[in-house]
Formats: sequence, structure tokens, C-alpha cells
Amino acid sequence: MGTHPDEIAITVIETASDALKVPIEELPPLSDAIDVDALEAIATSPLTTPQSTVTVTFTYAGLHVFVSSEKIVYVRPINSQGMGINNSVGSGDW
Repeated sequence: MGTHPDEIAITVIETASDALKVPIEELPPLSDAIDVDALEAIATSPLTTPQSTVTVTFTYAGLHVFVSSEKIVYVRPINSQGMGINNSVGSGDW
């Protein structure tokens, strides 16, 4: 059991595409925003438990992206008011 190496990256890109209503092909490479291997390693760390989740936050394609070790991705526009996943405009899971 485990996460496919590209599963988180694909989920981030698809969620951003849905939120922005643009084709995936029009988005910049995710690797321009974050080290994808490091994101995968942190988000899928065996050290995280239900009592200690990890959320990685970064910007990508005009969005704040939140990747949770609970296998959830949230995005929201950078210029939106409020912080956190409660103000998200899109979400996905892997």
C-alpha cells in the first residue's frame, strides 16, 4: 500500500485546473513552484498520524495550495480574503 510517486502532483495540477477553469496544459510546471519529490516525501511521511497531520502550503499558478498528509489538496486564489482551507475554491484527494 502506498501512494504512486506522481499522485499528489497530479492532484495538485488537476485541482488548480478545475479551480482556475483552464486546461492543465496551460498551467506552468508544478516543479517551478515546489520540489515535487520533497512534497511527496513530506505529505506521505510514515511519521504522520491522525494525531499529527502535516500540511504543506505553497503558491502555484496564482493560487495558495494546501497539501495535507490526510490526502487532501485545497486551493484558493492568492488575492482572496481570509487564510486557510476554509476559504478554498477547489479540493481534491489522492
